[in-house]
Amino acid sequence: MTTLTYISSSHGDWCAIYLNGLMHTEGHSIPVHDWLDLLQNHDVQQTEQYEVDGDYLEWGGLPEALVDIPKEKFI
Repeated sequence: MTTLTYISSSHGDWCAIYLNGLMHTEGHSIPVHDWLDLLQNHDVQQTEQYEVDGDYLEWGGLPEALVDIPKEKFI
């Protein structure tokens, strides 16, 4: 079973997709072809969506592992 987690910035300028807790892609936006690839080629059975404090992302991006985002940064 694959869990897809979508993380977005409270500032609205950054997002990432994690598969089973590991980053698949990130950027200012996620192109439709990436979403289609995920849905067609991975057995996604669970989805989650969270928002993090935009100031946390000012240094440039999200960590490779979802567990490395400090819990206090989630909104």
